[in-house]
Amino acid sequence: MRRLLIFLLPLGSVLLAYSIFNTHGLGGYTTPAEFLKIPSRTQTSLEVRFTSEYVYATDGQAGQNAFLVRPERFRFYVPLPWRFGLGAQMAQRFNLDFYVESDSARSADYTLIRRVKGRGGIEGLRLSLDKGFYDIAYLGVGYERLFGGAWERWDSEIVELGEMTVDSLLYYFGGNGVWGMAGFKLGPLQLRGFYGYPLDLGVTTEVQTSRDTTVVDSASYTPPAELGGILAYSANKLELGLAYIQQKASDHTSLSFITGHLVEANAAYKFKPFILTGKAGWKSWYVESADGSPIRDTYLGIGTRIPIESYGYGILELTGGLREAGAISEYHVELRAGLEFRELWKKRERMWGG
Repeated sequence: MRRLLIFLLPLGSVLLAYSIFNTHGLGGYTTPAEFLKIPSRTQTSLEVRFTSEYVYATDGQAGQNAFLVRPERFRFYVPLPWRFGLGAQMAQRFNLDFYVESDSARSADYTLIRRVKGRGGIEGLRLSLDKGFYDIAYLGVGYERLFGGAWERWDSEIVELGEMTVDSLLYYFGGNGVWGMAGFKLGPLQLRGFYGYPLDLGVTTEVQTSRDTTVVDSASYTPPAELGGILAYSANKLELGLAYIQQKASDHTSLSFITGHLVEANAAYKFKPFILTGKAGWKSWYVESADGSPIRDTYLGIGTRIPIESYGYGILELTGGLREAGAISEYHVELRAGLEFRELWKKRERMWGG
């Protein structure tokens, strides 16, 4: 992928927006919702969420901020007869939004400035089927279709000549994956384990220069596998959860993936008439920075779930954190808003497990 050549830009002091780290690997990783929390398997549910994000990035000498809004996920689950359950989810899996501007670089008698902007990402359509066994366990399998696209614009300016060239790159993604999970419930405790196995992700690149020439290139990569588990406790008005995810790099990809880790703790307390939520997390990325430094992200969040009579909940969540790698630091704040509908078509009493 030509986008990896961004690491060769003479950065020096840089101006950054969105996340500079999204230029690495396949982009910023988004964790599937069912790998962080254990949703109810006893009710029909429909969830829609959007995210607005503010990022300020600096290398200690220069900085820039940016703001974006994007859909986060659309999720549907319905219990079926004989303790089966069917789920569907659409969510972004890797984010490729970034902006980089290099300092002026001298070459012979000329000064060169380069600006690179990227937009887009890789989406995932996830389908799942699970089966409950009595009131204490269930097993599930899933299929994921990865698809999407990204656009990059490379601007190069020779200051002394007042000349500028523009190259545009278009990426088209397509791939598949499978995953499985197992869950248990013992009194107020629940435990879920999961493993996601990705297949090759195809990438087609179209290059358009200022001379209107077009070159098409194709390659395939294997995204990292996902494995981990969730431990949850629920009693009276209090809910607690602890999730761990490991992204295991494949030995069969040409991208320089490493093993990534994510640990997130969640809590919810039921006040009247709303539910107060909180979370704390730490993440190490599945790729390194351009200078070989690990990318780390530490964050905290607080939110609320507001009951909507006869329908479900309105969701608001504010998260803030710090991403760091080498000399670059990114301060990020996300505001998430959404709706979660429960039992849309009819009310029914069901036992846990299906």
